[in-house]
Amino acid sequence: MPDETRDDCIREAARLVAGQAGAAELLLDIHVADRSGRCRGCRQHDRPTPLWPCVLVAIARCAAERTNPSRTTLW
Repeated sequence: MPDETRDDCIREAARLVAGQAGAAELLLDIHVADRSGRCRGCRQHDRPTPLWPCVLVAIARCAAERTNPSRTTLW
């Protein structure tokens, strides 16, 4: 998928997440890096775990920026 298309998808998903109170924060709490740099929230036994930050972190960060643009973070 081209980067531009991926970014559009992330922004659209972020719009939906931003509409749910607390959803971005919950995703950011769950999707954290483990010691090997993989996402704990995406871990499943039947497929490889993606590197962190995963796409859900990107969506959650974008959603958090939409709901509180003045907030600066270290995500």
